[in-house]
Amino acid sequence: MGPNDVFVIASNNKGKIDEFKTLLSPAEIIPQSEIVQLEVDETGSTFFENALLKARGISEFTDHSVIADDSGLIVPGLNNEPGLKSARYASNDASDDENKEKLKSEMRRLGFEEMPAYFVCVGDDYFKR
Repeated sequence: MGPNDVFVIASNNKGKIDEFKTLLSPAEIIPQSEIVQLEVDETGSTFFENALLKARGISEFTDHSVIADDSGLIVPGLNNEPGLKSARYASNDASDDENKEKLKSEMRRLGFEEMPAYFVCVGDDYFKR
């Protein structure tokens, strides 16, 4: 990465933007909010498909390369839930606490206080040259 490289991050998450600034320094990092106010519909059936949808969706509004990601928690004992719906597990506008509470409730319903789980994060870059 060089100081002349510019990337748009397909996210409105300030923490994520700051992480990319650190990781990709000295490249210039532009949050998508400076390009377009858009929520890309995550209609993919995998984390990769959703990351690609976000990258392609934002790329329509910029000549810069776009970096996007999608991530979620997988609990095999809950049929791989919450999975793609991790951020919306309890409802479409649920808070992190509400999602955690639903997860705990589902585990307790099956008689568990703890279950193995893993986190998936898939990144995608959409380069324009």
